[in-house]
Amino acid sequence: MGKTSFLPLIVLFLICNAVAQTSSVNVLLDFTGKTGSYEGNDPKGSMIMSGSTLYGFTSAGGANDGGVIFSYDAASNNYSILASFSSNDDLNGSQPHHGYLTLVGSTITRPMFQGGDAVNNGTIFSVQTNGTGAVSDYIFSGSSNSPTPLGDGSQPHSGLLAAGGSLYYGMTAEGGTYGGGTIFSYNASNNAVTTVYSFSTNADSSYDSHGQLIWNSSGTLLLGMTRDGGSGIGNTNTGGSAPGVIFSFNPANSAFTTLYNFTSSSNNPYFTDHGILTLGTRTNASTIFGMTEYGGMNDKGAIFSLSESGSSTLTMLHSFGGNFDGANPFGSLVLNTSNGYLYGMTRNGGSSNDGTIFCINQDGSNYSVLASFSNSTGINPIDNITFNSNYTMLYGLTQSGSGSTTYGTMFSLSLVPEPSTFALFGLGAITLLMVMRRKKTA
Repeated sequence: MGKTSFLPLIVLFLICNAVAQTSSVNVLLDFTGKTGSYEGNDPKGSMIMSGSTLYGFTSAGGANDGGVIFSYDAASNNYSILASFSSNDDLNGSQPHHGYLTLVGSTITRPMFQGGDAVNNGTIFSVQTNGTGAVSDYIFSGSSNSPTPLGDGSQPHSGLLAAGGSLYYGMTAEGGTYGGGTIFSYNASNNAVTTVYSFSTNADSSYDSHGQLIWNSSGTLLLGMTRDGGSGIGNTNTGGSAPGVIFSFNPANSAFTTLYNFTSSSNNPYFTDHGILTLGTRTNASTIFGMTEYGGMNDKGAIFSLSESGSSTLTMLHSFGGNFDGANPFGSLVLNTSNGYLYGMTRNGGSSNDGTIFCINQDGSNYSVLASFSNSTGINPIDNITFNSNYTMLYGLTQSGSGSTTYGTMFSLSLVPEPSTFALFGLGAITLLMVMRRKKTA
């Protein structure tokens, strides 16, 4: 009988420990408010990444305390202010809220939550990546009949969705014909906004969208969510209002279709405060995924899936339980196309009840908390993570700072390979070692 080799056992031990490994949140910077090295306060949006540079915004702070648009080079740790906003009646807009910036070449575009004029209906603002050329390209009026036939919108809380060429689509939370917000198109070549749909505030209608539009799998329908309206049942968490809908909109014929009515009864997911839908991949290319702040088995929020046609019942993939599990997600799921997993954050829950970063498979399996936020990392993230180009690192923002600071943080988290990758590597390594051992002792 030959000598016993412990190499396979050692490899298996390392694999098992690697699978269980979670990375620590790395604080890249603490925002410093109106002054300091990292001007900005209370980030309420998601970053985009181009090369090694992250672009994002805060809703307050900066020289005039109306928020900033910033860039951060992850390779050099260089932080730059590209634009600063002032009071609510700033003609360039102020207090950008939620959603993403849009980067086209060297131009950054984003609707602003307030400002534009003394009425503070909001703007579409642009600036160059070098910080020059800051300008308000369009000022919303909030009117019921002007400057477009369906009424102009107001209070845009999210970003723009590219539709090809210079055309984009977006939403406002208020304004339009009925005061419940709008879906609008924006032509960047002539800065023209056209309202293509007006939400209604009637009891059985949908309105007040703080999310962002996405395209369906064929690129022909716009998909989105509202946080109020619909035929569902509300409760104290929704202020008594019906908790919104999932909808589709056809720009070709202006057909609006309600795909799902959220309701607060029977453990259903409900209330999508700042959520954006996410399309799946592989066998789930026509499935939409999302999160709600409340509902689920513990009323602490849930992850759900639904056919993009709305023809099937909404499926609850995970109910947040608080404690170490996470609770009350305000943001959205982001697809990691390298492993097919969905990643997101919760505002509460985790080891310190200050929020978590998690991942989950598209079928609802393998839910894992990757990290918990605490006073040392910044707390209470409310929007979305951003991946680097090869999905080895994710980045995000917290609303409150680390330690004694209260202005928020920018953080990174290194990603270990997805568990099945480790398993395949481990089996291959063990098999190779066993074959080599047998050849040696033969």
